Amino acid sequence: MASAGGSDADAAADAAALASANAERARFHATLAETQWRALADALDAPTPEPPSACALRASVKAFVATHGRLPGSGPFLRGLRVLLEAQGGKPRVVAWRLDPATLTQSGGEAWMRDAVLLLRSGLERREELEGPPAPAVPSPAPASDHRPLPAHLVWSLPAHVSDVDLYKILAKLPDHASLRESGPAGAIVRDAGRDGDPPRDVEPLGFGGDCTPSVGKRRHVCCMIFVVAVACVLAVAVR
Repeated sequence: MASAGGSDADAAADAAALASANAERARFHATLAETQWRALADALDAPTPEPPSACALRASVKAFVATHGRLPGSGPFLRGLRVLLEAQGGKPRVVAWRLDPATLTQSGGEAWMRDAVLLLRSGLERREELEGPPAPAVPSPAPASDHRPLPAHLVWSLPAHVSDVDLYKILAKLPDHASLRESGPAGAIVRDAGRDGDPPRDVEPLGFGGDCTPSVGKRRHVCCMIFVVAVACVLAVAVR
């Protein structure tokens, strides 16, 4: 009987130790999540020296890819950004990218998150009117914080003044789909996010081809122009 009683006591002690370890692990993850979400709120609310621009976005994409491009968590983020740019190409009205905040907090650490937010804010506009209220499952900053609660999804769009030519230049700094084939794109596209009163975008009339490169028609147009210039140069030399 004493042996059986001892076994029961040992089992109870083991169960209590396991429950304590699980509780400690849960507290650790809760603290980590709160820290991550507070850092995201800080990054989203940080002042920006300049309004979003195609030039700044191109530079930010280049820097982000150079620093974080090989990290596994970067693939879905970069492919989602590429899908946004491709979806915008050829469209006179603005589209938007709906992104789970967890993509930013759980893909590569705090430095990764800050650089990703810097990239977004350098060339995209945050569309808070499309984000909706916070979801119960989304952690919010601490009560003493000055930050607003984070929404279930962050929504971003390109400024209307970013042209298709600008998009070509930005896409050239991103990995292509073949390089990102093992990563599904993060987020989803909102197909019509135009504001009333927005000017129509400067759309490339020859459109986008596969993988958002200039279409066959545009490539032919460029080749013809090169040929014409080359012929003109040859004639000019011959006349001399």
